[in-house]
Amino acid sequence: MEGLREENERLKQTILDLSGKVTRLEEQISPKDSGYTFSNSQLINVGTIKIKSDEILYIVSQSYEQVTSGNSRIKVIHYINSAKTDSVYSTFESILEQLSGNFMMINKNQLVNLREIQKIQGNNLYLKNVKEPFTISEVKKEELDIRIANL
Repeated sequence: MEGLREENERLKQTILDLSGKVTRLEEQISPKDSGYTFSNSQLINVGTIKIKSDEILYIVSQSYEQVTSGNSRIKVIHYINSAKTDSVYSTFESILEQLSGNFMMINKNQLVNLREIQKIQGNNLYLKNVKEPFTISEVKKEELDIRIANL
């Protein structure tokens, strides 16, 4: 019986040690610089969280408040096929630097995953599984047409 407890404690410590090593390795990886990917997805840093880029449906900034670091509050990150959302402090520029060409700002406060577009009617963009349309700014309309054609 005593031998089983010792073995159990040894295994618990091994798991804790391995978990700590994995955490340290993840912190050393810079997705932007290393090309580190999960399947066909990039792991990106958005504020204080890490997200697989292919899981992002769209990102919306619902306020333009500035914090001491100069970042706008990105209030909502919506995920594909999920009711999950996150709220973080970041800038669209820092997010876009990390994302592939599958994402685009369609107006001053909305970034969409181009692979999730269902249809475009005039200046309205519809994403899969989202009822309400997004408005494409006049400035971005031509760029969006070109980007979609090149996907």
